[in-house]
Formats: sequence, structure tokens, C-alpha cells
Amino acid sequence: MHRMILWKEWREQRLLVLTALGLSVLMPLLMLMIASGDSARRGVDLRDVADLLPVLLLGFAWPCFLLAAGANTIANETGEGTLGFLLSRPIPRARLWSAKVLMAAGSGLIVLIGNVAICWVMSLVAGQPLLSLQMLYEDRPFASFAGFVLPGLVIGVGVSCLLFSMAILCSTLISRTLTAAAAALAASLVLIAWMVFLWSRLDLVPRLEPEWLSLQLLLSGLVILGGSLWLFSRGELLLSRGRRAAACAAVALVGLPAAGLPSVLALTRLTPAEAVLAELALPASASEVIATATREDGGSPQIWSIAADGSGTTRLTGRLAMSPAVSPDGRFLAYVSGRGPLGLRSSSAELRIARTDGGHDWAVADGLGLQIWTTAVFSSAGERIAAMQNNRLIVASTDGAVALGCDLGPDSGPPAWLLGFTPEGAEALLLRADLKGSGPARLMAVTPGSCGERLIHDFGAAADPASLIRPAKSGRYLTLVTQAGPKTSRSRSLHLIDLESGAHHVLTTSACRAPADFSRDEKTLVYAECLPGGGPPRSVIHRVQLPHHSDKVLAEIPGRAWSVFLSPSGDRVAVRQQGGDRRVADLVIEENGRIIDLDVLWEVLGWNGDNRLVLADAPVDDYRRRRLAMAGGGSWKPQEFYPEHTPSY
Repeated sequence: MHRMILWKEWREQRLLVLTALGLSVLMPLLMLMIASGDSARRGVDLRDVADLLPVLLLGFAWPCFLLAAGANTIANETGEGTLGFLLSRPIPRARLWSAKVLMAAGSGLIVLIGNVAICWVMSLVAGQPLLSLQMLYEDRPFASFAGFVLPGLVIGVGVSCLLFSMAILCSTLISRTLTAAAAALAASLVLIAWMVFLWSRLDLVPRLEPEWLSLQLLLSGLVILGGSLWLFSRGELLLSRGRRAAACAAVALVGLPAAGLPSVLALTRLTPAEAVLAELALPASASEVIATATREDGGSPQIWSIAADGSGTTRLTGRLAMSPAVSPDGRFLAYVSGRGPLGLRSSSAELRIARTDGGHDWAVADGLGLQIWTTAVFSSAGERIAAMQNNRLIVASTDGAVALGCDLGPDSGPPAWLLGFTPEGAEALLLRADLKGSGPARLMAVTPGSCGERLIHDFGAAADPASLIRPAKSGRYLTLVTQAGPKTSRSRSLHLIDLESGAHHVLTTSACRAPADFSRDEKTLVYAECLPGGGPPRSVIHRVQLPHHSDKVLAEIPGRAWSVFLSPSGDRVAVRQQGGDRRVADLVIEENGRIIDLDVLWEVLGWNGDNRLVLADAPVDDYRRRRLAMAGGGSWKPQEFYPEHTPSY
């Protein structure tokens, strides 16, 4: 009985298979006739026909045949009225459905083998391998297709499976073959458009991953086939049109979530072993490291809290979060989020504040750009947050009050750079500076709400761009490096501003580009002075006691200092310096002037509360940070605590 059913189904599909194979044979002949009849030839030759033929037969003709074969499985018999007789026979409906689907799939396989054979013969005639990638290096009309051969094949398998499955489902519900094929095509296009939209909104940069997209299409096709089997087995095709529409909608509701499952599995799970640490922030206590973790390609950014004692890693935000800033007391986290509805990428970003203990998370401003650098900083008391993006200043409080914004565009002066807050936290500190050196830098205080600007100090010289990357500021004091003169003999001055009294001091006129650093009680300042003159570069590390400005030289080191970090106890200074051979290395200077060289494969992030250094790996090849370590407390050898010793996620 089963063999008879298969033979019957083959007779139903036979004419369709022979027609498809005949058209496939005529396709290259028609292409050759068009090419030979073109007097100008337009650069088309036999090899071009061999290159284009697989695209037409495998990428277009074969999916169309699968659509027709699937629509012909059940709809043809339903329209002719013979399905009721067939269902009355003592054959399980599941077996009958399987025979129809298997024969339709077998017919598709026959046509596929025939199309591949035709393409192979054409490639032999043209004298080149099938789907040759040599066209990549030749100036030929269809060379641009070569880079899409493999991704196209991968996605094509999924699309073909979806078309075939959707045609089977529509054939189960609709009694006319052409109508079922048209409905299957329309439904498949809608589903494919939804998947492409989903993939293009999953990350910051629109992207498609052929393997995962194909897996989604295959999974959707299997779910839809299961729905068709369920409908056929329950006899739903013999019920009213309304019941059939409801059943079809139910199958679609099951299929769509299944289509999104691989995306969730692929992109929402990021483990410490595979993550790249793109942005690192160290709270004042340094008991943890706040990091923007991403994939190898920079996708799916999310913010983690990594315990410095190696006890575990906590994910503080969902995907599409970046630019973290932590309050001085470590209770609040400010970040930029690009998440929209359903967790997809939004067209604009939000500035959000979250509690680091996993509590409340709320938006304070919207309409930010996703691909624009955002600077955020808390006040010294941690009660307010200021953020700057593209000359737009946003000031919000951590108690949930309405955020205030100011437009500090070019009409109001040179570009503005956010430095922090005044000591009392009532005004935001900005630096009006043109990094091209066309004018002097001015330190301004901006009142949120009224957006009025108050001049604190005019430096009379251009700001050094490097000092704006990590400006040294405590609650009361601020330092800034200015530069003057031509590039070959440029001098740099280090300025110290007392924000309470407005006093201004020039600490040195031979400053390195390294920002200064303050102790937590604001009584000690360390900075680096680059010695002028010829010969190998050398730097002098100074320690200044505030507010009396007593200056003491701690050590003289080779190379130019890039950054300095003062320990909480004030008796040690970590320095990152570049030698005359342009090699970068870190070292520690102790109270007695002793210099300790650190491992060159690590760079200093800062000190923790126990006077130990927090380090991040400094890979030479790709600049992707993946590891964190501690040094100090009896041994200056880095002790790695992330990710090897991270027990939780």
C-alpha cells in the first residue's frame, strides 16, 4: 500500500519535474543565443555564461520549483475532490502526509541534481571549475558575485527549506495550487524580511551572519512542517475557512518565536573566556573593575562588574550598553544604552543610571547618538551625573529628578569638553578648547537649566589633547596641560586650579603629557616632568603636598611618562612610560626611591584600597584586552584573577 501511494505521488509530481528539467536545459542554450546575437558582446563570453548559470538555476529556478512542488502536494487533490476518498482508505494520515512530503522533496532533489549536472557540463565547456573564485581577480561583468558564493549558498539552503515548508502548509489549507504557491511565497517573504530586520537590529552595526540566519530559516521550516502535519492529521483542512485561518495563525505564532531562538542563543550569551574588555573603569574603592565586554568583532557590548578578588563576574546591563562611568562611592553606574523594544537596536541611544547592586535602572535622557563618543562623570559626592555628547550637555541627579540639558554648540564658542563638577556639585565644569591650537583654552562653569557659563580661568595657551582623555580632577583641584610653540620645539605647562578659591599655579613648564593624580584626601598630588634637551628622554616624578605646594622629587626614570597613579597610602607611584626605543613599560616608585619594573605584558589601571595594583593585559598584536590581574602586597608578579579564576558569570 505504501509503495502504491509513493507511485501515485510520483505521477502527480512527474510532469512538474520533467518541465523543470526541460527549462533548465533550455536556459544555457537561450543564454548562448542571446550572447551570440549581441553584436557588441558587452563583455559577455562563454565563461561569463558558466559563471551566471548556477545563480539562475540554483538560486532562482530551483527554489521556484520547490515552491511549486510543495504547493502541489495536497492542494491539487483537495481541488479535484479526490482527497476525501484517499482519507477514507485504511491508511494513517501521518503516513499519507509523509509520503506526499517525501515525494515532493525527492522531486526537488532530482531537479537539483539535474541543475548541478547542467552547470557542471557548462563549466567543462567553458574550461573552468564550477563556481570558480578566479573571477575575483579578473575584470569581468559578474566578478562581484564571487564574494557572495559561499554565504549565498548557506542562506539559500535555509530559504529553500522555508519556501518548501511554507508551500506544504499552504497546500494543506488552500484548495488551489496556484493560490497556495502565491500565499506561500508571500508568507515566506514576510518571514524572511522579519528575520533580516531582526539581524540588522541585533547589534550596533547592521550585520548578517549567514550560518545563524540559515539555521533560523531551517528551524522555522521544521516548525511549519510540524504544523502542517498536525493540521493534516486532525483533519483541519475539511473544516470551515475561519477555523483554517485560526489554525494557520497558531502555526505562525509558534514558528516566529522558534525563528528568533538561534539569535538569542548566539548573541545574548557572552562568557568571560571569549569576551574582549573594550572599556575599563575603576571605582574609587577599586574592589571591582567595571568593563564593557564585547565579542571579538566588537559586537554585543554589555557592562560587567568583575570582582578584583576573583570571586566572580556580574552582568550589570543587557546588550548594546557602553561608555560606563561609576560614582565615587561605587553605588551608581551611568552608561549609554542602544536597546529599543524587544531588545533590538534603537535608532538613538539613552543615558541611563543603574544601581551597581542590581537594583533600579532608569533612563535620564534620550536622543543620543549611538556611534558618537560620550563622556560621563559623577560629582564628588555621587549625587549628580553629567554627560557630554556632540556639544550637548546633560545633567541629572541620582534621585530620579528630571534631567537638564544645554546645547553648547559652535555658536557659543569653541568646542566644549566635559571635565566634571565644581566642588559643591552645583555647576558642570567645561573646557572651551580648539584642539587644532587656534585659540587659548578657557575653564568654564555651566549652570544646568539656565545654561549660563561662568569663566573660571583663561589659560592663555592651547590645551594639550592628551590631557583631555583622562583629565586629573578631584573634588577641589583640577590640573590641565597646555602647549605652546611649534611642534619641533613645543613646550608644555602643567596648571593646577583650586576650584574653591580660584587660585592658579603653574607646577612646571616642562610637563609630560601624562595627567597628574591626586590622593583621595586631596592632600597629595603626583605629576611627571619631562626633562628638556637632547639625548635619550627622561622623566622626573614629583610629589606635591597640598595646599602648601611643597614639591619633592621622588625619582628620575628613563623615557617619557604617559600616566602616573598615586597609591591610597601615598607612599608609592605607578608610572607608565615610553622609552627611547618606543617600547612601553610600567614601573612602581616606592617612598625610598626604589624602582620596580613590572611585566611588560600588563598595563596599570590603578590602585585598589589595599595598595595593590590592578592590571590589564597589554597585547602587542591586536590591542584587545582579555585578562585582569593584581600585583603588590608582597609580590609584584601579576596574579591573574580574570578570566581563569572567575567561578561565576
